[in-house]
Amino acid sequence: MFCCFKPYRSKSVKEAESPDSGTVGKIETKTAPPFDQVPTPDPNKLEEHYILGEIIDHIEELHDDIQKNFPFIDLDILRDQLISIRNHNVDPQQHLRSFLKVYQKTPGYQAAFKQLDETTKAQIDAFISGKSEDGILKQESGKSVFHLPPSPAAKHHFKDFIDEIFHHDEHNQKNGIVPITVSETNAVTEKPTATGLPVIYEDEAKTMIMEVYGATQFNNWGQSVQNTPKYTFIPKKILGLQNLVKYAKEHKLRVRVGGYRHSWSPMFSQNAEILICLLNLKEVTTIPDTLCIGADYIDPQNELKVIQMAPGAATTGETSLVRVGVSVTNEQFRRWAVENDTWSLPMDVILVE
Repeated sequence: MFCCFKPYRSKSVKEAESPDSGTVGKIETKTAPPFDQVPTPDPNKLEEHYILGEIIDHIEELHDDIQKNFPFIDLDILRDQLISIRNHNVDPQQHLRSFLKVYQKTPGYQAAFKQLDETTKAQIDAFISGKSEDGILKQESGKSVFHLPPSPAAKHHFKDFIDEIFHHDEHNQKNGIVPITVSETNAVTEKPTATGLPVIYEDEAKTMIMEVYGATQFNNWGQSVQNTPKYTFIPKKILGLQNLVKYAKEHKLRVRVGGYRHSWSPMFSQNAEILICLLNLKEVTTIPDTLCIGADYIDPQNELKVIQMAPGAATTGETSLVRVGVSVTNEQFRRWAVENDTWSLPMDVILVE
């Protein structure tokens, strides 16, 4: 977060040794600029040694301002560690100990630490304090035994996985996936339902209503983009998408589309506009997606989550044509490729959530 700073190496007051007398005195120099007024660096100088030097200098020059914004981080230890990295003088164990000390008082560290079992907590504290391997690990029959229990995140995701297997239908109902029947509303596409949300039909017979949520906060995967669309729709039919675009045009609303939300760009969601979410909200906001572990569930009504060979497409040879729906996840495509054992995308890997 500090790598865009321009060199500003002078301090407000610096102790220095007089070159002729050897005495130590005070040298008055320039005052460092405020934290939000540091100039942009020359892009031609953005290489590792220069960038680390910028960070180190500004940690010292803007120490009080940075500490005010990040009060729980030990800036002195952080600066010393960065100097070691820049000088390629890093002892792996000491390096890790020091970085743990840097963040040990932060709320994020404290919250994660509380979730650990007592043995792991004691071992981490012993490691940070500088104890040896024998002083950290559990002793059995005179030998150091390393034991790594499941992480809190692993326990949480495994619980979600079991819940998805045994309570899939209940989860769907809670998230509004079960279609609303026609008897519940006589409204046309642009009229609100009893919940005040617009009705967008996904079929010609007007028996299937698109899932929709109002004022639901959007966060991208990196938590760097947050906003609140007016409506979040989860379509299943091509006709439903067409009707939704017509509705947006009539009401002068912009339409944005999001999948697993990995992009860092703010353009795929917007306050008070329409967001099309290609996956259900639990699936898209849970990383990693525990559904990747178990048997795949594909809604047979979802036209946007299909993988089909194009009519008349080649079944042998080096290339062919295939239709991949916009709601197909990487994991679903990977399983399709493995099951068919013929076609895949020209990639080194197919990443899954």
